[in-house]
Amino acid sequence: MSAGQEVSERAGAIALPVGTTLAPQTVRVTRAWLERFARGMGVSPDVYTLAPGRVSPLLLCYEPGYLPALAAQRERPGRATLAISIEWQGHASIGLDETITIESAVTGRWVRRGREYVQVRLAVLGPDGGRACTFDYVEAWSPADRGLPEREGASGGPPPANDYAGAPAWHTARLFTAGMLTDFARDDPNIHNDAAIARSFGFDAPVLAGVQEFMLHAELCAQHLGRDFLAKGTLSTRFLRTVLAGANLQAQAFPAPMGADGRPCWALRCLDEHDGSITAVGQASM
Repeated sequence: MSAGQEVSERAGAIALPVGTTLAPQTVRVTRAWLERFARGMGVSPDVYTLAPGRVSPLLLCYEPGYLPALAAQRERPGRATLAISIEWQGHASIGLDETITIESAVTGRWVRRGREYVQVRLAVLGPDGGRACTFDYVEAWSPADRGLPEREGASGGPPPANDYAGAPAWHTARLFTAGMLTDFARDDPNIHNDAAIARSFGFDAPVLAGVQEFMLHAELCAQHLGRDFLAKGTLSTRFLRTVLAGANLQAQAFPAPMGADGRPCWALRCLDEHDGSITAVGQASM
């Protein structure tokens, strides 16, 4: 029994406290996985293929992102979970059909304005134990548990870039259909692939997975910085509002001040082309 399970089973205790290490998960990225992921993004599998038999570790972005949601459902069935932010640091590509290990730990939990937030850090390891990438996820759960610290200010993740003046240096647009959301989501019914479930949580249509916006930012950067970005880049995205199936999103990139590590940076955002509203902001470097 893991520490998280132990705490979950104590009456009245807060499950998954900060510091809990979740059980390692092993996965294999198959050709079928690659093709389904690409269909969910509306692109060719070649976009994420970096060399023969080698693909971007970003293909795992939905796999680890699902762990916090699973934890939320174990704690209290029927809770709504929404992605708040994702931060990614790439180190190396991964091989198709290799056994990949995902290690994860709860690094933060707090309440803000009646909504509970959980932060999980994940390390993606190759067959030799070498690190392929790391993810930091923040998800919001509703309703909140009692007994967690109240936190003011931002919900976590990268701050919005301050300067989006002028025309973007790069941009790309994509229509996200209900079929793409179904391909991207897991097979079990959820708010991303089942309209009835989405309506039960107050949404008019299936909800775009936050990682689909995150990947739109990743693809935009790779188009202009080279495919190596998909293995060794740095990307963070913070989601500002829910996006539903049928939305046409435009991802944009603007030059930003040099990072502390001396690497060039770009400020990112996604716009809903229907009303011009900003749905997500982020930062990237290479």
